[in-house]
Amino acid sequence: YTGDGGTCPRDDCNDLDPAIGFSCGDPAPEQAAWGSLWTVEHNIGIGGWTWPLVEMGSSGLPVIAHFDGSKNERDLVFLQCTAANCSTALRRPILHANNAGNFPSLAIRQNGNPILAHLNLTDRFLEVFDCNDPGCVTGTNRVLDAATGYWGFDTSTVIRSDGRPIIAYWHSDSQDLRVYDCGDSACSTGTVRTLDSFEQTGYAPSIVIGEDAAPLISYGKA
Repeated sequence: YTGDGGTCPRDDCNDLDPAIGFSCGDPAPEQAAWGSLWTVEHNIGIGGWTWPLVEMGSSGLPVIAHFDGSKNERDLVFLQCTAANCSTALRRPILHANNAGNFPSLAIRQNGNPILAHLNLTDRFLEVFDCNDPGCVTGTNRVLDAATGYWGFDTSTVIRSDGRPIIAYWHSDSQDLRVYDCGDSACSTGTVRTLDSFEQTGYAPSIVIGEDAAPLISYGKA
């Protein structure tokens, strides 16, 4: 969330009710030559591990997702900006279990609802949070690939022209590049495919859909 100069009547910033969100941050942005810098969240990372993501929501305003790595939280958080510059936003912790939300990626589907891929670090699963609405007030979390590995797991998500997400990721146990090709827009079904398994490969993948409607993936090799 970011500041609008007001004060919070109560401490709802850590409330687990996803319907509650307040803007109660800095009263004014930091000015820079290229624009205004707003503090969106405070004290959320351990070692800088927050993995912030931003997309334009269906309303025309930005949405932000990130991992809250603070000691007592370990949440996957969704911020629905209520101003074009994100000077105010609604904060929603959408997952608060199993150290979820690591290495997330975010995409907006044709119906306007976000979908977020992420790593459940406790169970070592690739999971997806399927938002039921543009603000991600409610949704369903699903396991896509079990036993994916402890570290180095990166995700990148894009939406096909038919509305189905496809997720590229690094399977750190097998040291290979994989995709989860969703069978429907909610990723309730799908197929795991290994694309490159030669030596240590698949780091930090990034996926887009080309003009021919086929996915294109860039990634690193050791």
